[in-house]
Formats: sequence, C-alpha cells, structure tokens
Amino acid sequence: MPSPGVLLNAARERRLDLTASFMIGDRWRDIEAGRRAGSKTFFIDYRYDERRPETYDYCVKSLREAASIIISDQILFSGQYSGNRLTGDVRRDQQS
Repeated sequence: MPSPGVLLNAARERRLDLTASFMIGDRWRDIEAGRRAGSKTFFIDYRYDERRPETYDYCVKSLREAASIIISDQILFSGQYSGNRLTGDVRRDQQS
C-alpha cells in the first residue's frame, strides 16, 4: 500500500493543510497516497494498461482539466486562495 510519508513530511515542513490540498496523479499509487494523506484526489486517466485506482474524487483527462477545476472557485470552492493553499470548504455534487 502506498505510504503518504513524503506528502506528510512536505506538509509538515511547508505548513500545508493536506485536507485543503490536491493530489493529482496518473497512477493508482499517486491517488492512494493522496487519499491516505487526506487530500482531494484527481486521477488523470491516460488509459494505461495497468491497475486503476479504486477510489478518487475526480477523474480527468489532463493536468489542464484538473487545474481548471481547481481554480474554478465559482463551481468548487467557498473560501479564498491564500498563498500556496486554498482555504475554505470544497463543494461538489455527491454521486452515488
């Protein structure tokens, strides 16, 4: 199981709130580490012939698409961007 250790260390050193952060990756290991660190996860689906993540918050086709969603505070966020992190609550439709 991927360990979020590197993310936790970076968060501690940079004083980041991982629950207000995003992990973007194109492998299941990236997504699992982000999930275990408490971050929202974006899986970039490049359709690799390998294992896919079991759970993620968003599935996108590119880094550009993930960035567009993240900076689109009219859709996702109540709060303000502060320095190197977003503050506020993430809002999105819950799908069953």
